[in-house]
Amino acid sequence: MSKAPAFQFYAGDFLIGTMGMSDEDIGVFIKMLCRQWIDGSLPNNQKMIKKLINSRKVPSEMVMHKFEICDDELLRNGRLEETRKERQAFVESRKENANKRWSKETDGNALAMHVHDSSICKTDALHLQSSSSTTIPKKKERADALVLPFDSADFKFFWENWEQHLKEKKKPLQPTAKKMQLAKLKEFGEQRAIAALKYSISGNCQGIYEGNESKPKPNGGHHKGIEEHIPLRNLMAEK
Repeated sequence: MSKAPAFQFYAGDFLIGTMGMSDEDIGVFIKMLCRQWIDGSLPNNQKMIKKLINSRKVPSEMVMHKFEICDDELLRNGRLEETRKERQAFVESRKENANKRWSKETDGNALAMHVHDSSICKTDALHLQSSSSTTIPKKKERADALVLPFDSADFKFFWENWEQHLKEKKKPLQPTAKKMQLAKLKEFGEQRAIAALKYSISGNCQGIYEGNESKPKPNGGHHKGIEEHIPLRNLMAEK
């Protein structure tokens, strides 16, 4: 079991237990408790403790009095070790309860499977009755599930980025709008759909639009670029 990263801090007990200590002593005491929690013990040597907790001076006798010499000749604060045991007991009880729940669930599932297997259909009528109560909801779920019009990783990548873009604009797609947009992109074809998504994301758009480079070319010709947007009156003037 991994070590717990934290321990319960009993504020009232701590204040009573540190009465008479200076602020510096209290700081050293807390650092010693932290080292004990992490390492499991402290060396029975004040100079080593000073180095271990990076203190300016060795712990005072008042602080050292808070730690007992154990059978392994190492120092420990008794109250902190009680807290450690309480923590371990709590974790073990939660683990045991989880195992019990798991056992009940697996036993229940095994029993349900056994009952199902023992009632295998003997006639076509019974088979239809059984399937109507179990398979229809699953088919309905599959029908309601959203299917992308293209299977490529590129399209999936840009579609997910499009959804994230709208979430960041606080305009998330609703199911109906999502289906309509995907239907529109399907009509575009994969490459044109990807180009439209890229253009709309980079343009910070709220809807899906196409840049000139992704629009279909009329009569198989080439785009004229900016010339397409010259006002008609200018063309008449040139003539």
